[in-house]
Amino acid sequence: MNPLRTGDLLNSIDIFIEKNLIKVLIWIIFIAVLISGAITLGLAEEFRNYQLCFNSVKCYSEFQGLISPQIEIIKATAALLSLLILMSGAYLAIRSYLSASQVGMLGNAISHVTFFERFVASELSRRRRLTPQHVDVFAIYELMFPRNHVNQRFAHAAFTEAVDNLIAVVNESSRRYRSRKNEFKFDDHRRRLMDAFQRLHLEMSPNARIDFLETEDEAIEFIVMLCRIFATPEYKISRPLRAYR
Repeated sequence: MNPLRTGDLLNSIDIFIEKNLIKVLIWIIFIAVLISGAITLGLAEEFRNYQLCFNSVKCYSEFQGLISPQIEIIKATAALLSLLILMSGAYLAIRSYLSASQVGMLGNAISHVTFFERFVASELSRRRRLTPQHVDVFAIYELMFPRNHVNQRFAHAAFTEAVDNLIAVVNESSRRYRSRKNEFKFDDHRRRLMDAFQRLHLEMSPNARIDFLETEDEAIEFIVMLCRIFATPEYKISRPLRAYR
């Protein structure tokens, strides 16, 4: 079920209970009174023929028989009212608990985002060429910790897959550089690497060779550091050797 629709349904139930519970209870009592009154009117002839007495078991039994339908209706009404009140109370208690949990989860999420933002800012401050303008912090965070995987401790597979793609581009460029025919073309390498960094929400400017390679150094160091801190323990990564560098 769509979480948004579920939330709307629960909110509708909350509003209904808050605004209409008392009305529903009153209507149940009113209907019970009407039914009891109708039964009493139906037995009016028997009530008129009944002789009130206190010293006869038979007399008492007859009177009890006359009012037993009304008593059963009263009992059933009381049971229904108790059930509704109990269910409403239990529902509101659960909703209160869930609301408190959601507030706590929101607080944790905000703290985690804040920590991540400060971590990225600290890492960028150590790198002269890799500036905040190159990095979309919240897009990286969304890639690492998507909203449909709440309370996830480690970076999502989508992030490590994008990192693997980046490493593959670097390794391919190194292979081309070492090849006998020297297949390495810097313009092609720059384009492919910019695309790989784009998947990780890092913008690389198409600078001249030396400037680009120096920025590439810092960008790869930054990605490797993110993996070491946030990737799962099973994910192993090291700074790739770049023959073309």
